[in-house]
Amino acid sequence: MTTQRPMQIGMVGLGRMGANLVRRLMRDGHRCVGYARTESTVQRIADEGIAYPGPGVRHLRCLGGARGSAAGG
Repeated sequence: MTTQRPMQIGMVGLGRMGANLVRRLMRDGHRCVGYARTESTVQRIADEGIAYPGPGVRHLRCLGGARGSAAGG
């Protein structure tokens, strides 16, 4: 079921639980950016469409501004 109001979501931790949450969110039409301590963990689901800008917590920059903020969203 695709959502009527897609969101941008950042997920920290892409182990078994985080990866499955991201898969379900993307399947439902949301845009996801992910972070994990090891790049190999991210690579396992990168082919499925998750955005991964590289190591560190810079992943938040890949998301648009907060809903209702001056930055847009």
